[in-house]
Amino acid sequence: MSDDPAVPILVEALRAYLVAHPHAADTLRGITDSWLPGIAPRPTSSQVARALAVLAREVRVENFILPDGTEIWRAAP
Repeated sequence: MSDDPAVPILVEALRAYLVAHPHAADTLRGITDSWLPGIAPRPTSSQVARALAVLAREVRVENFILPDGTEIWRAAP
């Protein structure tokens, strides 16, 4: 998964968030700022990106790019 011990915690927190909010979609910054409020210490964007990569490999999340180049993450169908 990752050598960073925070990543598995973030993976589980993101899984739980997506179960509670199955239609949620946001940018990496939005996810870092809004989806993980109870995680302390506050995760870095890099840690959240690694957790999202784990979930993407598990086909639990997907990302897409908006016309303006913004990357959005959401639960995989």
